[in-house]
Amino acid sequence: MKQLTLIGFMGSGKSTTGQMLSKELGIPLLELDQMIEKEAKMSIPDIFDLKGEAYFRELETVVLTKALNSIGVIATGGGVLTNNKNVNQLKSIHNVIYLKGEASTLIERIKNDSINKRPLADTSTEIEITKRLENRVSQYEEVADIIIEIENKSISEITLEILNQLEEMK
Repeated sequence: MKQLTLIGFMGSGKSTTGQMLSKELGIPLLELDQMIEKEAKMSIPDIFDLKGEAYFRELETVVLTKALNSIGVIATGGGVLTNNKNVNQLKSIHNVIYLKGEASTLIERIKNDSINKRPLADTSTEIEITKRLENRVSQYEEVADIIIEIENKSISEITLEILNQLEEMK
């Protein structure tokens, strides 16, 4: 396995699952948000504050393209599919895994996450976050080769389920 890509809404566990998959598969973790911060030389909240979401999305596309030309487990941001170029890029590859969760679970995780600052969630109500999720679900499902339900599962269980499904696809 040379590459797989994790997609899903904020709080779905892409980064944490990506870390475990990276170790299991012996390939690097390519965390898009970290790559964007490195490219911009500033944090994501600062990018949103100083340059705006449009600039962030452009940079996200550049970084995604680089990541897709690399070996690794790619952990995307929750809004990566808001750009049609990204949708087309992800449709053209294999091993795209959608970590699917219920709105209530994702909102709880977002609220309890003191480490990750999420500009589009930090200023949104639960209703707005739920609506954003509902607007993205069909895109996630359209692009995904594998859909993993995350409800009531540990990261280890999710990782094992992904590895088993990838093995079945061979």
